[in-house]
Amino acid sequence: MGLAIGIGNGILFTSQRGVSSIIPGLIDDLCARATYCENKTCTTATLEEIAAVRYTPPPPPVYTDNLVASYSFDTDFSDYTGNNDLTAFGSATAGVTGGKVSDCAELDGNSDYTIAADSDDFSFTNGTSDLPFSISFWANFDSYNPSSQLASWIISKRGDTIETEYQVAFVSNVFVVDLFSQGGNSVYIGTSLPFVPTTGGTTWQHFTVTYDGSNTSNGIKMYIDGISQTPTSYGSGTYLGMINGSEPVNIGSQSWSPWSGEFDGKLDEFHIWKNRELTSAEVLDIYNTENAGNSIL
Repeated sequence: MGLAIGIGNGILFTSQRGVSSIIPGLIDDLCARATYCENKTCTTATLEEIAAVRYTPPPPPVYTDNLVASYSFDTDFSDYTGNNDLTAFGSATAGVTGGKVSDCAELDGNSDYTIAADSDDFSFTNGTSDLPFSISFWANFDSYNPSSQLASWIISKRGDTIETEYQVAFVSNVFVVDLFSQGGNSVYIGTSLPFVPTTGGTTWQHFTVTYDGSNTSNGIKMYIDGISQTPTSYGSGTYLGMINGSEPVNIGSQSWSPWSGEFDGKLDEFHIWKNRELTSAEVLDIYNTENAGNSIL
């Protein structure tokens, strides 16, 4: 019985009875069982042998790997990992209905913010060089002021001029990520993307920032709603890497001036990974999973 083999995303085989099917897999696997099969007739393979070739898809991503903090905000400000709970200030509230996945946190932009104590988990360095990291979150803006003092800081770990590490913010109508060199604020790398948040509290959007640890601004990637963006890279001076500083992590305002740059709106499913750069496929999977109302954990 002759078998015609075609090569593509799968392996198309036809029998003399005209029955056809696709066996997903790699052509190398098939060729190991057939003596001649490159758009030709396989002279020694049988239908049973071909059917025995099975492609095992890779396992789904395990998002707990290298996860150092995760806040669902369903009932409180606790961390899924159990290591880095947030302390809420002002009228910051968890367990608010209408979250992207179950409930969420709400900050009113008026002295509302949250802080996690300083931890090595939040410093993206091994003491010698930068490490990869990823930050993923959902945001729903009630209001937004583009000025540098009144804009929306999402997460920061830095002092004013010393002990600076990084920040992610929406400021001056751009979405920005800054990484600071050696604890100062004059040497840095970063990326910016023109972005004006939709306000009114009716629109959830998903944001992801990843960094490959390369000490270059080109190593920073930005995603909105699972889609890779094309930000502008910039920098100042000779960047030598971040430090392991002693400042806490602030979510919802500027860490060095918590009463400034306060986010006004809702946050949900806030995840931080250290020594892990999410792939574009993983970012899209997180977006799709959480957009459907399901947790990735």
